[in-house]
Amino acid sequence: MGNTAKPQDVETRVLTTLGETIDQMVSLDVSSRGVISTLYTLVREKLDEPLCMAAARLLHERVKPGDVVFIATGQPDRPDINPAISESDGPPGAAALARALHRGLDAVPIVFCEDALVPGVGAVMQAADFRIMTPEEAIECVAGKLRSEAEHGSGAGSVGLGFHSPIHGAAVLGFPIDKDEAKERARALVETYAPAAVVTIEKGGMNDHGYLFGTRGTELTESHIAKADYLVHEAAARNIATVGVGDGGNEIGFGLVEDEIKKHGLSQITSPNAS
Repeated sequence: MGNTAKPQDVETRVLTTLGETIDQMVSLDVSSRGVISTLYTLVREKLDEPLCMAAARLLHERVKPGDVVFIATGQPDRPDINPAISESDGPPGAAALARALHRGLDAVPIVFCEDALVPGVGAVMQAADFRIMTPEEAIECVAGKLRSEAEHGSGAGSVGLGFHSPIHGAAVLGFPIDKDEAKERARALVETYAPAAVVTIEKGGMNDHGYLFGTRGTELTESHIAKADYLVHEAAARNIATVGVGDGGNEIGFGLVEDEIKKHGLSQITSPNAS
């Protein structure tokens, strides 16, 4: 008789194949900028598995029922016209991830963006079936569900609480643009809500010199972009899981391959006045 694969080996192979497929989908160069395929290769060389699977595995290991997860997104696109005009790829991804973490792991999503983008990001979250509320209310929604399930059994949801259906709560909060304010706010938020993970999606990040640039080299440091970098800094200092998602090389998370990005000239992220 031939060798029979163990169930765990089959599961690993299937999940790896699924991860590879998802990676291929999300790294398609739809905009034809000629950057994302190289960025993907550079990051993939640092990891032993598909990037989406690595992120999913980390979040699954760290996030427990009732835990808070911070998700930062939003990239003001034309603040010269209106600061509420934003790139459109980050918020839907943030909402999809928030929904997956909430429905799959009973996590409480708190989403951060620029003050001007809060109404728009809130609408995107509502489209993902969330009720927008304060962080404390969102935490209580999940806590109540967990208490009900502990008393009445798994799947009881809001039975015993008097609700006809579960309330899927999430918070959408503005985050400071000013560096000093952002640093203090990040510290306070992490201390208050003790997130199990901090995820940034399409969020421009500062370089080693504290400058923030667009992919074409335009300096955006003092513009309308919230400095979510400090949420990640606070998380890293406390061994909180962090995940960065981007497609241009200038987003938070690409510090993992900063040297390679500079070598390949993929993104003008270093200030000519700060070298």
